[in-house]
Amino acid sequence: MTPGSDSPVHVRTMRASDLPFAARLHRACLPHGLFPALGERFLGRYLFTYATSPFGVALIVEADREPSGFLVGSFDDQAHRNHVVRHHGTSLAVRAGVAMLCRPPVAWRFLTTRLGRYALGFTRRRLAPARGVSTAMPEPSSAVLSHVAVAPSARGAG
Repeated sequence: MTPGSDSPVHVRTMRASDLPFAARLHRACLPHGLFPALGERFLGRYLFTYATSPFGVALIVEADREPSGFLVGSFDDQAHRNHVVRHHGTSLAVRAGVAMLCRPPVAWRFLTTRLGRYALGFTRRRLAPARGVSTAMPEPSSAVLSHVAVAPSARGAG
């Protein structure tokens, strides 16, 4: 699609069949950080968490009936993270572990930058008292726009 063209642009919910496209685009356009270094299989699984979370949003933009970009985020970031840990934590950890076995520099990066923080978060969750029914006002939630990527061929096209 070129600027000023009359080609329709559609925004729709991300489907499982979109995950390879979104993972490739994420890795190509957003290459910095640990997750892209873990590879497209991990990224696809990670993006899937937004598509399946009741607190997440995962959208695909199509131009000329072809995917040209994506957006993922959450309406309640803490609830989304809790959902991911509860429902996808094991599969993400396994995929990340396999990816790090194949990429020792990425494993070293994980060990030196994230392992302590992840272990502390896990420990806090395990030691936190069970939540009962509360009459207190809930704390406000934060929405987060996590990742947006547009294919280079579609940039500047509106």
